[in-house]
Amino acid sequence: MVKIKTSLSQLFLAQMENDIFVTQSGQSGMSDKKVILMDVSSLLRTGIQGLLAEHGYQTAAQFPTIETMHSALPMLHADLIIMEHLQQSPEVFSHLMQIRKDYPDIQVLILSSSSSDFHIQLSRRAGAAGYINKNSSLDKIITTVNRITSGGYCYGPELWHHHARYPRDASLLLSLSHIDICILRYISAGYSNKIIASMLNMNNKKVSAYKQRIMAKFKITRLAELVDLAKRNYLY
Repeated sequence: MVKIKTSLSQLFLAQMENDIFVTQSGQSGMSDKKVILMDVSSLLRTGIQGLLAEHGYQTAAQFPTIETMHSALPMLHADLIIMEHLQQSPEVFSHLMQIRKDYPDIQVLILSSSSSDFHIQLSRRAGAAGYINKNSSLDKIITTVNRITSGGYCYGPELWHHHARYPRDASLLLSLSHIDICILRYISAGYSNKIIASMLNMNNKKVSAYKQRIMAKFKITRLAELVDLAKRNYLY
C-alpha cells in the first residue's frame, strides 16, 4: 500500500510497518551526492536513508556517535553530513568544528529535535551550513538538503521562535564555561549537589558556588527556574 508521508514521525511508522512511502513532491531528480548520517537512533537513520534514496542521494555511512563518525571520515567520501547533536558527548560541537576544519568540502546539516537558540548559535559557530527541526515536513527537509548540497546556507526563520520568547538564553548560556554547562545538565537531570560533586571530582561547596553563580548570571532565585532554563534549552 502506497501512503503519502509528510513528516519524520510518519516515516518512522512506515519503516516499522514496512509500508511503501512517498513524499508529497515525489521524485525530485537524481543526484550523485553522498551523505553521512549521524544519530543515536538507528530507526531515524534508516528512515532518513530511505527518504534520501527516494530523491537520488546515496548514504555513504551511518554512525550513532560523532566520535565514531569523526574517526571514520578519513576512509569515506561524502558531500554532506546530516547529524543530531542531542544525546551526544558534551564535546559534540568541538568535534564538529574540527571536522569542518579538516574536511571543508563536506557540508553539515543539523537535523535536531531542539530548536533552542543556544544550539542554533553553537551550530553556526561550529560551521554547520544549515539547521532544521525534526518536526519539519519531509519536503522541507529535502529542500534544505538540496539547497546545502548546491552550496547554499539554510537557517530558516522558524528557528527564531525560541529567541523571540527567551531572548537572553543563548547569549548567557554561551558565556558559561564548560563546567557550568555540565553542572546545569546534571541539575536538570535531578542530581543532588553531592552526586554532582562526586561525578565532577569536586566538593559540595564548589558545586553550590557554581550553581549560585549561574543563577545570579540569569537573575533567577529559585532552583525550579534553573531547571526550566536547562530543559527549554535541551540541557539534560
